[in-house]
Amino acid sequence: MLERNGNILLSHAGKPAVGSGFERNSMKTKVKHTLGVLRRISTAWLALVLSCAALTACSQTASSAHEIPDAVVKWALETPDDLVTLRIPGGYRSLGGVVMKTILGPGYPSPQGGYETYLSIETLWPDLPPRTKKNAQEYMALGGGRLLLISVAAYARAPLERRSKLLEIHFQSLRDANQLGGRYLMMPLQAKFGLQREGIDLATHGERLNDSTPVDFYFQRDPQGQMQVFIRCTAEAIRDQEDDPSSHYSPQCSQYFNYPPLNAEVEVNYRRKYLKNWREIQTKTEQLLQSFIQSK
Repeated sequence: MLERNGNILLSHAGKPAVGSGFERNSMKTKVKHTLGVLRRISTAWLALVLSCAALTACSQTASSAHEIPDAVVKWALETPDDLVTLRIPGGYRSLGGVVMKTILGPGYPSPQGGYETYLSIETLWPDLPPRTKKNAQEYMALGGGRLLLISVAAYARAPLERRSKLLEIHFQSLRDANQLGGRYLMMPLQAKFGLQREGIDLATHGERLNDSTPVDFYFQRDPQGQMQVFIRCTAEAIRDQEDDPSSHYSPQCSQYFNYPPLNAEVEVNYRRKYLKNWREIQTKTEQLLQSFIQSK
Protein backbone atom coordinates (compact mmCIF):
# COMPACT_ATOMS: atom_id res chain seq x y z
CA MET A 1 0.00 0.00 0.00
CA LEU A 2 1.19 3.53 -0.74
CA GLU A 3 -0.01 6.65 0.94
CA ARG A 4 -0.03 9.95 -0.98
CA ASN A 5 3.46 10.81 0.34
CA GLY A 6 4.72 7.30 -0.37
CA ASN A 7 5.54 6.53 3.32
CA ILE A 8 3.89 3.58 5.12
CA LEU A 9 5.79 1.98 8.02
CA LEU A 10 6.14 -1.81 7.83
CA SER A 11 6.96 -4.20 10.67
CA HIS A 12 9.70 -6.78 10.34
CA ALA A 13 7.01 -9.26 9.29
CA GLY A 14 6.19 -7.05 6.35
CA LYS A 15 2.87 -5.98 7.85
CA PRO A 16 1.79 -2.47 8.75
CA ALA A 17 3.39 -1.46 12.04
CA VAL A 18 1.18 -0.69 14.99
CA GLY A 19 0.45 2.99 15.21
CA SER A 20 1.56 3.61 11.62
CA GLY A 21 -1.79 5.16 10.74
CA PHE A 22 -2.37 2.49 8.10
CA GLU A 23 -5.90 1.82 9.27
CA ARG A 24 -6.82 5.50 9.01
CA ASN A 25 -5.12 5.84 5.60
CA SER A 26 -6.82 2.71 4.34
CA MET A 27 -10.20 4.12 5.35
CA LYS A 28 -9.35 7.44 3.65
CA THR A 29 -8.36 5.58 0.50
CA LYS A 30 -11.65 3.66 0.47
CA VAL A 31 -13.66 6.82 0.99
CA LYS A 32 -11.76 8.67 -1.77
CA HIS A 33 -12.20 5.70 -4.09
CA THR A 34 -15.93 5.60 -3.38
CA LEU A 35 -16.26 9.35 -4.00
CA GLY A 36 -14.28 9.01 -7.22
CA VAL A 37 -16.60 6.26 -8.44
CA LEU A 38 -19.64 8.36 -7.56
CA ARG A 39 -18.21 11.34 -9.42
CA ARG A 40 -17.56 9.21 -12.51
CA ILE A 41 -21.08 7.80 -12.33
CA SER A 42 -22.51 11.31 -11.96
CA THR A 43 -20.48 12.58 -14.93
CA ALA A 44 -21.50 9.62 -17.08
CA TRP A 45 -25.14 10.05 -16.03
CA LEU A 46 -25.04 13.76 -16.87
CA ALA A 47 -23.56 12.99 -20.30
CA LEU A 48 -26.26 10.37 -20.87
CA VAL A 49 -29.00 12.81 -19.85
CA LEU A 50 -27.62 15.51 -22.16
CA SER A 51 -27.33 13.02 -25.03
CA CYS A 52 -30.90 11.85 -24.52
CA ALA A 53 -32.10 15.43 -24.30
CA ALA A 54 -30.26 16.27 -27.52
CA LEU A 55 -31.75 13.27 -29.32
CA THR A 56 -35.22 14.10 -28.02
CA ALA A 57 -34.86 17.75 -28.98
CA CYS A 58 -33.57 16.80 -32.43
CA SER A 59 -36.50 14.45 -32.93
CA GLN A 60 -39.04 16.99 -31.76
CA THR A 61 -37.44 19.83 -33.71
CA ALA A 62 -37.12 17.81 -36.91
CA SER A 63 -40.78 16.84 -36.74
CA SER A 64 -41.85 20.46 -36.40
CA ALA A 65 -38.97 22.26 -38.13
CA HIS A 66 -41.31 24.82 -39.66
CA GLU A 67 -42.42 25.80 -36.15
CA ILE A 68 -38.98 26.82 -34.86
CA PRO A 69 -39.35 30.35 -33.49
CA ASP A 70 -37.49 33.30 -34.95
CA ALA A 71 -34.33 34.37 -33.16
CA VAL A 72 -33.60 38.02 -32.43
CA VAL A 73 -29.95 38.55 -31.55
CA LYS A 74 -27.49 41.36 -31.02
CA TRP A 75 -24.49 40.95 -33.31
CA ALA A 76 -21.10 42.42 -32.40
CA LEU A 77 -19.40 44.44 -35.14
CA GLU A 78 -16.19 46.30 -34.24
CA THR A 79 -16.58 45.99 -30.46
CA PRO A 80 -19.15 44.56 -28.02
CA ASP A 81 -20.52 48.10 -27.77
CA ASP A 82 -21.05 48.32 -31.54
CA LEU A 83 -24.07 46.09 -32.10
CA VAL A 84 -26.57 45.40 -34.85
CA THR A 85 -29.92 43.64 -34.41
CA LEU A 86 -30.57 40.50 -36.47
CA ARG A 87 -33.80 38.57 -36.84
CA ILE A 88 -33.24 35.03 -38.09
CA PRO A 89 -36.49 33.34 -39.21
CA GLY A 90 -36.97 29.98 -37.53
CA GLY A 91 -36.94 28.12 -40.84
CA TYR A 92 -33.31 29.14 -41.41
CA ARG A 93 -31.97 28.31 -37.98
CA SER A 94 -29.63 25.31 -37.81
CA LEU A 95 -31.24 22.40 -35.96
CA GLY A 96 -27.95 21.63 -34.23
CA GLY A 97 -27.66 25.20 -32.98
CA VAL A 98 -31.26 25.22 -31.76
CA VAL A 99 -30.74 21.95 -29.85
CA MET A 100 -27.47 23.09 -28.24
CA LYS A 101 -29.03 26.42 -27.23
CA THR A 102 -31.93 24.48 -25.69
CA ILE A 103 -29.54 22.32 -23.68
CA LEU A 104 -26.86 24.84 -22.77
CA GLY A 105 -29.04 27.92 -22.35
CA PRO A 106 -29.63 31.20 -24.18
CA GLY A 107 -25.97 32.24 -23.79
CA TYR A 108 -24.79 29.56 -26.26
CA PRO A 109 -22.63 29.98 -28.32
CA SER A 110 -21.57 33.35 -26.84
CA PRO A 111 -21.22 32.84 -23.07
CA GLN A 112 -20.22 36.48 -22.57
CA GLY A 113 -23.92 37.33 -22.98
CA GLY A 114 -25.61 40.31 -24.51
CA TYR A 115 -24.41 39.70 -28.04
CA GLU A 116 -23.39 36.92 -30.43
CA THR A 117 -20.48 36.44 -32.83
CA TYR A 118 -21.48 33.20 -34.58
CA LEU A 119 -24.49 32.08 -36.62
CA SER A 120 -25.31 28.77 -38.28
CA ILE A 121 -27.93 28.74 -41.04
CA GLU A 122 -29.43 26.00 -43.23
CA THR A 123 -31.17 26.42 -46.57
CA LEU A 124 -31.49 24.86 -50.04
CA TRP A 125 -30.01 25.77 -53.41
CA PRO A 126 -30.96 27.56 -55.62
CA ASP A 127 -33.79 29.61 -54.08
CA LEU A 128 -32.49 29.64 -50.47
CA PRO A 129 -35.92 29.06 -48.90
CA PRO A 130 -36.55 28.53 -45.19
CA ARG A 131 -37.20 25.02 -43.93
CA THR A 132 -40.90 24.09 -44.07
CA LYS A 133 -42.97 20.99 -43.51
CA LYS A 134 -43.03 20.52 -47.27
CA ASN A 135 -39.25 20.64 -47.89
CA ALA A 136 -37.96 19.33 -44.53
CA GLN A 137 -36.99 15.93 -45.95
CA GLU A 138 -34.60 17.52 -48.43
CA TYR A 139 -32.43 18.63 -45.54
CA MET A 140 -31.78 14.96 -44.78
CA ALA A 141 -30.76 13.94 -48.33
CA LEU A 142 -27.83 11.54 -48.60
CA GLY A 143 -24.66 13.25 -49.75
CA GLY A 144 -26.09 16.65 -48.93
CA GLY A 145 -28.46 17.04 -51.86
CA ARG A 146 -29.23 20.76 -52.38
CA LEU A 147 -28.31 21.68 -48.81
CA LEU A 148 -26.34 24.85 -48.10
CA LEU A 149 -24.82 25.11 -44.62
CA ILE A 150 -23.90 28.72 -43.89
CA SER A 151 -21.67 29.70 -40.96
CA VAL A 152 -21.01 33.33 -40.08
CA ALA A 153 -18.16 34.20 -37.70
CA ALA A 154 -17.54 37.78 -36.61
CA TYR A 155 -14.03 39.20 -36.68
CA ALA A 156 -13.88 40.03 -32.99
CA ARG A 157 -12.42 43.52 -32.65
CA ALA A 158 -10.74 43.26 -36.06
CA PRO A 159 -10.42 46.64 -37.86
CA LEU A 160 -12.11 46.90 -41.23
CA GLU A 161 -8.81 47.20 -43.08
CA ARG A 162 -7.62 43.83 -41.72
CA ARG A 163 -10.50 41.72 -43.01
CA SER A 164 -8.87 40.65 -46.27
CA LYS A 165 -5.63 39.87 -44.43
CA LEU A 166 -7.46 37.56 -42.04
CA LEU A 167 -9.11 35.80 -44.97
CA GLU A 168 -5.65 35.35 -46.54
CA ILE A 169 -4.30 33.93 -43.27
CA HIS A 170 -7.18 31.43 -43.15
CA PHE A 171 -6.51 30.44 -46.76
CA GLN A 172 -2.81 29.87 -46.10
CA SER A 173 -3.46 27.83 -42.95
CA LEU A 174 -5.85 25.47 -44.73
CA ARG A 175 -3.55 25.29 -47.74
CA ASP A 176 -0.54 24.40 -45.58
CA ALA A 177 -2.55 21.75 -43.74
CA ASN A 178 -3.48 20.22 -47.09
CA GLN A 179 0.21 19.72 -47.87
CA LEU A 180 0.24 17.06 -45.17
CA GLY A 181 3.15 18.27 -43.12
CA GLY A 182 5.26 19.34 -46.10
CA ARG A 183 5.38 15.90 -47.73
CA TYR A 184 3.45 17.15 -50.75
CA LEU A 185 3.63 20.52 -52.43
CA MET A 186 0.59 22.30 -53.77
CA MET A 187 1.01 23.10 -57.42
CA PRO A 188 -0.92 25.30 -59.88
CA LEU A 189 -3.69 23.50 -61.75
CA GLN A 190 -5.77 24.64 -64.70
CA ALA A 191 -8.02 27.57 -63.78
CA LYS A 192 -11.72 26.81 -63.65
CA PHE A 193 -14.97 28.76 -63.30
CA GLY A 194 -13.04 32.02 -63.37
CA LEU A 195 -10.92 31.04 -60.37
CA GLN A 196 -7.25 30.25 -59.94
CA ARG A 197 -6.67 26.72 -58.77
CA GLU A 198 -4.09 24.71 -56.83
CA GLY A 199 -3.90 21.09 -55.75
CA ILE A 200 -1.70 18.06 -55.18
CA ASP A 201 -0.22 16.29 -58.19
CA LEU A 202 -2.10 13.01 -57.83
CA ALA A 203 -0.19 11.44 -60.72
CA THR A 204 2.93 11.70 -58.54
CA HIS A 205 1.57 11.33 -55.05
CA GLY A 206 -1.75 9.55 -55.50
CA GLU A 207 -0.58 6.19 -54.19
CA ARG A 208 0.64 7.86 -50.98
CA LEU A 209 -2.68 9.49 -50.13
CA ASN A 210 -4.48 6.37 -48.97
CA ASP A 211 -5.03 7.82 -45.51
CA SER A 212 -6.55 11.12 -46.62
CA THR A 213 -8.87 12.62 -49.21
CA PRO A 214 -7.03 15.20 -51.37
CA VAL A 215 -8.55 18.61 -51.97
CA ASP A 216 -8.24 21.41 -54.52
CA PHE A 217 -8.23 25.12 -53.73
CA TYR A 218 -9.97 27.68 -55.93
CA PHE A 219 -9.41 31.36 -55.21
CA GLN A 220 -9.66 34.89 -56.51
CA ARG A 221 -7.65 37.98 -55.54
CA ASP A 222 -8.25 41.61 -56.50
CA PRO A 223 -5.72 43.63 -58.58
CA GLN A 224 -3.92 44.59 -55.36
CA GLY A 225 -3.44 40.94 -54.44
CA GLN A 226 -6.04 40.93 -51.65
CA MET A 227 -7.91 37.65 -51.19
CA GLN A 228 -11.57 38.03 -52.21
CA VAL A 229 -12.85 34.47 -52.02
CA PHE A 230 -11.44 30.96 -51.76
CA ILE A 231 -13.07 27.55 -52.02
CA ARG A 232 -11.79 24.26 -50.66
CA CYS A 233 -13.22 21.24 -52.51
CA THR A 234 -12.73 17.52 -52.64
CA ALA A 235 -10.16 17.05 -55.44
CA GLU A 236 -11.59 16.81 -58.94
CA ALA A 237 -9.95 13.39 -59.33
CA ILE A 238 -12.41 12.02 -56.74
CA ARG A 239 -15.48 10.97 -58.65
CA ASP A 240 -19.01 11.72 -57.46
CA GLN A 241 -21.18 8.66 -56.92
CA GLU A 242 -23.89 10.35 -58.98
CA ASP A 243 -21.55 10.25 -62.00
CA ASP A 244 -19.69 7.05 -61.16
CA PRO A 245 -21.69 4.31 -59.34
CA SER A 246 -18.41 2.62 -58.33
CA SER A 247 -17.45 5.68 -56.25
CA HIS A 248 -18.38 5.94 -52.59
CA TYR A 249 -17.88 9.71 -52.45
CA SER A 250 -20.20 12.70 -52.40
CA PRO A 251 -17.58 15.44 -52.97
CA GLN A 252 -18.13 18.66 -51.05
CA CYS A 253 -16.93 22.27 -51.14
CA SER A 254 -16.47 24.98 -48.51
CA GLN A 255 -16.54 28.56 -49.80
CA TYR A 256 -15.08 31.41 -47.72
CA PHE A 257 -15.52 35.16 -48.15
CA ASN A 258 -15.91 38.33 -46.10
CA TYR A 259 -19.26 39.99 -45.45
CA PRO A 260 -18.59 43.63 -44.42
CA PRO A 261 -22.09 44.53 -43.11
CA LEU A 262 -21.52 42.04 -40.26
CA ASN A 263 -17.73 42.40 -40.13
CA ALA A 264 -17.56 38.65 -40.53
CA GLU A 265 -16.16 35.74 -42.48
CA VAL A 266 -18.78 33.54 -44.11
CA GLU A 267 -18.38 29.84 -44.87
CA VAL A 268 -20.85 28.10 -47.17
CA ASN A 269 -20.74 24.31 -47.47
CA TYR A 270 -22.34 22.57 -50.43
CA ARG A 271 -21.96 19.66 -52.79
CA ARG A 272 -19.15 20.03 -55.34
CA LYS A 273 -21.55 19.69 -58.24
CA TYR A 274 -22.62 23.29 -57.48
CA LEU A 275 -19.11 24.73 -57.62
CA LYS A 276 -19.85 26.20 -61.04
CA ASN A 277 -22.47 28.38 -59.30
CA TRP A 278 -20.03 29.85 -56.77
CA ARG A 279 -20.75 33.47 -57.75
CA GLU A 280 -24.52 33.05 -57.42
CA ILE A 281 -24.07 31.16 -54.15
CA GLN A 282 -22.11 34.06 -52.70
CA THR A 283 -24.50 36.73 -54.00
CA LYS A 284 -27.60 34.97 -52.72
CA THR A 285 -25.97 34.23 -49.37
CA GLU A 286 -25.14 37.92 -48.98
CA GLN A 287 -28.70 38.87 -49.88
CA LEU A 288 -30.07 36.41 -47.34
CA LEU A 289 -27.84 37.76 -44.57
CA GLN A 290 -28.81 41.31 -45.49
CA SER A 291 -32.47 40.37 -45.05
CA PHE A 292 -31.72 39.40 -41.43
CA ILE A 293 -30.36 42.83 -40.50
CA GLN A 294 -32.98 44.90 -38.69
CA SER A 295 -31.25 47.91 -37.20
CA LYS A 296 -28.07 49.18 -35.65
